[in-house]
Amino acid sequence: MTILGYIFTLLGYISYWVGRFFKKKSIMMLTNSLSSFFYILSFLCFGSYNGVSNSVLVVLRGLCVNLKDKLNKKMYWLYSLFVIGFITNAIIFWQGFASIFATICMLINITANWFFDSQKLRLSTCIASIFYMLFLFCIGNYVGISLETTIILSNLISFFKFRKKETLWKI
Repeated sequence: MTILGYIFTLLGYISYWVGRFFKKKSIMMLTNSLSSFFYILSFLCFGSYNGVSNSVLVVLRGLCVNLKDKLNKKMYWLYSLFVIGFITNAIIFWQGFASIFATICMLINITANWFFDSQKLRLSTCIASIFYMLFLFCIGNYVGISLETTIILSNLISFFKFRKKETLWKI
């Protein structure tokens, strides 16, 4: 079961890496939901129900962000429900500092997904990944830290790939 968990984790990271290189935010959100689906399977293999519940929220968040963007509505009430969901999950599965870092990561991600365009989303995900790396350090998942480093790199590479040269460094 452990090997299967590692395979699902790797598939989740691969789908996330690939998703960062799509220009449209809607496709990025769908690949993010796909990667979270693989994470759900991985967490089930490892018996981490905190990870399962967070990943279910991430899948739902990705689908709701796409719906919100397609309908061209703000839907602040739904954003608030997701924030409450992530905070409630952190309280239920409290793990000390690790929970704080994971919750900060999730709150940065949901805010970026809900309000930012694809370029700002890539940069804010780098910041969220730093908090997630702190979470992984707290729980002793050093392999996860190296994988999360690749998430930061894929976001930065895709950011520079899609940037507009004339407006990036304007002051």
